[in-house]
Amino acid sequence: KTGRYETMVFQYDGHILGIMVSRILDITEAVYDIKLASDSDGLLGTLVLNGKSTDVIDVAYFLDKVFSHQKAKGV
Repeated sequence: KTGRYETMVFQYDGHILGIMVSRILDITEAVYDIKLASDSDGLLGTLVLNGKSTDVIDVAYFLDKVFSHQKAKGV
C-alpha cells in the first residue's frame, strides 16, 4: 500500500528495525495488566488504557521473526 506512514524504531540484539504503521495515536508509559490474553502470534492481548480498549503487540515476536529469517539466509 502506498501513502504516508509513521515508523516505530526498535533496537534489538545489535540490530535496528522500523515497524511502519498508518498512524500513531498516542505514546504513553503506564503500569498495565492485560485483561484478555491473545492466542494470536504477535499479539499479547488487550488492556484498557486511558479508558480505551488497546491491543498490545508482541514486538519481540516480530523482531525474532525478522532476525531469525535473516540469520537463516546468512544476512
